[in-house]
Amino acid sequence: MLRYSDEDLADTLIHELVHTTLWIKDNARFNERLASYLGQKGAEQFFLSKEGPQSPSYQKMQDATHDDQIFSHFITEQVKELDEWYRSLKPEEKTAENKEARIKKIQDLFTQKILPQMKSKSWSHFSKVKLNNAKLMMYKTYMSDFSAFDQLWKSVNGDFTIFLEKCKTLKNSKHPDQDLARLSQT
Repeated sequence: MLRYSDEDLADTLIHELVHTTLWIKDNARFNERLASYLGQKGAEQFFLSKEGPQSPSYQKMQDATHDDQIFSHFITEQVKELDEWYRSLKPEEKTAENKEARIKKIQDLFTQKILPQMKSKSWSHFSKVKLNNAKLMMYKTYMSDFSAFDQLWKSVNGDFTIFLEKCKTLKNSKHPDQDLARLSQT
């Protein structure tokens, strides 16, 4: 962590603090997405308050947030389509070559359509990483579908404390993703 940039360090620290503040039992995917979302939003607010809106660190965090939103939408759709593709295959089509070609298609699509929309280099490694089901599940765990978080964030006007307090009401939720969507409407 000593080699992290200030922005990455702030994001990571806030991410981990979110885990110590709220952990919903048996919902690791929700917990990780919440911590990823708030790690970035918290780091963004930290640099805004510490250095002001013109600071390079604040600008980097805004660019990273922009890129994460784009990547989140992309990876959510791609994992969903990949699941559907797997289910549609006949047994004889379930070969390593077909799987590799389909996963390469995801990376090619990213390189052609998504990477040009990015403002930073935070996701440039995605087109080069050895992508497999395990990596895709990691992306799904940490980065998929931030839309309900975004809705709640907007409904509380970007107030970190209120956002977190509302999320704490989900502590005993059996379906935190569904319940989160309802929070932004109250």
